[in-house]
Amino acid sequence: MRWGKKILKRPRCDDCGERIYRTHSPFRNYFWGKTPSHCPRCGKQISVDKQEHLNAHDEFIWLSWCAIFITVVIVVLVIFL
Repeated sequence: MRWGKKILKRPRCDDCGERIYRTHSPFRNYFWGKTPSHCPRCGKQISVDKQEHLNAHDEFIWLSWCAIFITVVIVVLVIFL
């Protein structure tokens, strides 16, 4: 999937418009949860394109948080050293 404006928005179900999230488990980390195959609200099957979009969106969010964390660490090190 290409990076662009579309990645910034979380994918939605084609039928009901509900946002699609990864499935949560108390024994797994959020970012490595399963990609759902069906919409949790209406039960319609999620297309492969929507699943790829969800994976790309989650990668974008994860990389953004990593970049913010690294920037904060660098700023703190520069200020206190």
